[in-house]
Amino acid sequence: MQQPLGTAQTEQWSWILQTVWGWIWGGLSWILDWQALVFRTVLSGDSFWQMVGKFLLLFFPATVLVAGVWGTMVSLYTIPFRSGRGRFLAALLMSWWDAVRMAWFYWFGLARFLLVFVGWIWGLLRLGVGLLWRTVKNMVTSPFAMLDSSSRQPGVPWIAFVLLLFWSAIEATIFTFTLRPTMSELLSDLTGYQVNALALIVLLWFFLFIIIGGSFACIQVLND
Repeated sequence: MQQPLGTAQTEQWSWILQTVWGWIWGGLSWILDWQALVFRTVLSGDSFWQMVGKFLLLFFPATVLVAGVWGTMVSLYTIPFRSGRGRFLAALLMSWWDAVRMAWFYWFGLARFLLVFVGWIWGLLRLGVGLLWRTVKNMVTSPFAMLDSSSRQPGVPWIAFVLLLFWSAIEATIFTFTLRPTMSELLSDLTGYQVNALALIVLLWFFLFIIIGGSFACIQVLND
């Protein structure tokens, strides 16, 4: 039985479209496997830092490459229907040249960023070390500077006076514990009684403190 004319034309157009689509897809299907290989290579690595490095260096250029291949292959099918084929091919080549330049500028920008980042880190380290050094230096030299400035001004040099009292107290403490056994034995022999240790330490400390402070005062008077 003969098929209707409309059904035959529909089947014919369906066969034509399937043939054309098969021909078009035959030229594009390989890109899927290829782009999977590209991204698998870019995103794989033996360690975390290797993956990060490959991602930063290769992911964006690889994305541009895959997009360029898709655009180029699709554009090639439109060449038979274009009038200015020469200008189109020239523009296509210039687009690839721009893509290569863009990848180069991207890598150059990454290198420049790394250099600037290292410079920032070095500057921060120098600043931190400098601040720490100046802080320690000021902590060490500030008391001497204050003593020097106080000695040049009229009036009582309070800082030197306080340091003198502090040093006299230290020497009095040392000599108190050094002379306590001798003084305790001497007073026991003279009085015939056991001397209170705490009272002896207090009296001996004040006595030595006055003697030591007076000796420094005598030295200052002799120097003047």
